[in-house]
Amino acid sequence: MTRNKDAAFDLVIEAGAARGERKYPSPGVPGAGGVVTPPRASVWAVRKAPHLLTVSGNVRPDPKGAFVSNWSTVLHGLKDADKAGPLAPERFANPDALHTIADQTGGLSTWWTPLPGRDLALLFERWGEGAFSPDEGDALERLAAGYAVVRPGGGPVRRGRVGSWLWRLVALAAVVAVLALVRLPLRVVAECEVAPREPRIVPAPMDGVVEDVLVAPGAWVEAGTVLAEYDTRLMEEELNISRRQVEVVEAQLASAMARGFTEARSRGDIALLEARLAQERARLQAMEIRYARKRIVAPVSGMVQLDDARAWRGRPVATGQAILWLVQPDDTRIDLWLPQDDRIDIAVDKPVGVHLYALGGEPRLARLRYVSPFAGPGPDGIHAFPAEADWLDESFSPPLGLRGTAFLYGDEVSLGYWLLRRPLAWTRRWLGV
Repeated sequence: MTRNKDAAFDLVIEAGAARGERKYPSPGVPGAGGVVTPPRASVWAVRKAPHLLTVSGNVRPDPKGAFVSNWSTVLHGLKDADKAGPLAPERFANPDALHTIADQTGGLSTWWTPLPGRDLALLFERWGEGAFSPDEGDALERLAAGYAVVRPGGGPVRRGRVGSWLWRLVALAAVVAVLALVRLPLRVVAECEVAPREPRIVPAPMDGVVEDVLVAPGAWVEAGTVLAEYDTRLMEEELNISRRQVEVVEAQLASAMARGFTEARSRGDIALLEARLAQERARLQAMEIRYARKRIVAPVSGMVQLDDARAWRGRPVATGQAILWLVQPDDTRIDLWLPQDDRIDIAVDKPVGVHLYALGGEPRLARLRYVSPFAGPGPDGIHAFPAEADWLDESFSPPLGLRGTAFLYGDEVSLGYWLLRRPLAWTRRWLGV
């Protein structure tokens, strides 16, 4: 019991019995007067055997003390415990115990008041002033009824054990029914980013070393614009060597043809030199075509997308390696990365809600295009399942590169599974089952 409850009992005693400061004989000293002794009240639980809960003037009474021991013995044989009134000897199976307490207190007067609707009762005691009058008993009963209402822990009516358990079972059944019958679509959250819907890759046309990239990221270029250049020093040297080789073979062929008029042996070398000249001319033509590709031009108009133009200076590239992309800024899509723990069966017919951090407001809707069955590293380096989605509103075109959160929906599941899916998965992972 707390001090607030103890103070409430003191208020009950003072208002109902004390009627101001009085002088009573001291308990345990029969006939001793002149000592100020206030009335005493105690609270007893009477569901089974009487059990002391608290007593006025003592927040935590000693369970082995004389007061608790004597009154527990007396009240154990109390008859009609639900009836209010003085504790007369005829109400006890063992009245001798009551007489013993009365002799020790020098004229004991008591009043027993059960609290309406509760398994509690108040016991009021006073000494040397005579029995409680009916008016005082009525006042104490009214105060007890009021305390039954304001006592912390419930209202004025307390249901029996059967009713209480019945209501708990009904409430439990209702909760289980709600968890089992209420259906919600399973939802997963994925990181997403605005990306170009159909980017045009500009690859390296041949093996070589990039000398410089001539356009800046984000620049708009027209078709035919020079985007990058190769380092041509090695190509020019190879081209000059091929040209000299052609000239050498041409001279050899002309000399063989001149000697062929007089030497039969030279006539036999003419066919061989002609074949060799054709080979060298083809090699020279290939070198000229390669040299003509020293500049990489834009195949279509678009916005340049690349990380850092300066990083390509002096970098060797292979044929077909992507150098940059040309994109249309008003033609975008959504790239998503589903966490590996949330790879569920996504309902393709349900739209995807996209919240872009920079825009805010209502979520934008998109239509899921596909979800990859293979996981790979996402933008943050964490493995996830990549996916793509197209905007339902084709006129909506947010800036490229915006990040956000996408909500994807699966089949409908029970509310219980919807709430416990993640805790159950975490528990199984932790237990290894």
